[in-house]
Amino acid sequence: MRTIQQTITVNSPHWAVFTFVADLQNDPLWRTNVPLVRHTGDGPLGIGANYWYVMGMWPFRRTTGLVRLTDFESDRTVEFYGSFESSLQVRVRYDIAQAGEATSMRVTVRPTHSGVARLLLGFASMRLRATLAVDLLRLKRLLEDRRRGALDVWRAMQG
Repeated sequence: MRTIQQTITVNSPHWAVFTFVADLQNDPLWRTNVPLVRHTGDGPLGIGANYWYVMGMWPFRRTTGLVRLTDFESDRTVEFYGSFESSLQVRVRYDIAQAGEATSMRVTVRPTHSGVARLLLGFASMRLRATLAVDLLRLKRLLEDRRRGALDVWRAMQG
């Protein structure tokens, strides 16, 4: 499957955007097809951290899988690799940078399928591209919402 890449600008400090997206347990708050994520270890956030994911898959089915952080550079980069029971493997990278008073976030998704799922690659690529665009708009709205701005989100996450 082709690499999918999209960029969005969020009117929030880059550290706040990074802190929010680097904790994959926040994915259900902004990712359409991710109803549940759990950190599976006791270790800190960083390379090697593991998460158990539940993802909605088309058509009308859910799949579970294990996701591991493979690259982590504080305030700049998060990359993770996931392998799911539906024969889907995916590598996702977030590159985050200050853009004036805002933040630029580039998302790169490299999915691969094996088995029968390979037959749906073209359709899956179009669907994934559209879903990513919706998810990034949800993230932008969440972090820019004046009633619950990025700083408030970050403070809430700190306990």
